[in-house]
Amino acid sequence: MAAAIQLAKRKGLVVPVLYNSSGYDSVDALRQIRGLVDIYIPDIKYLKNEPGKKFSNVDDYADIVPASSGKW
Repeated sequence: MAAAIQLAKRKGLVVPVLYNSSGYDSVDALRQIRGLVDIYIPDIKYLKNEPGKKFSNVDDYADIVPASSGKW
């Protein structure tokens, strides 16, 4: 994603870049897009791990999301 945004900006992209995410992003992935994305929108789905496992098949959703969304 970072490479695509960089290429688009080099080719003249001037509109704001928004990143709508499930919030289940690694901190490293977010660091890679720092400065490229104007607005980060973490669309947080669950505050507990149980629904994350049931509906999204991830064991640690509620543990990961606060780290990637600025500990809201």
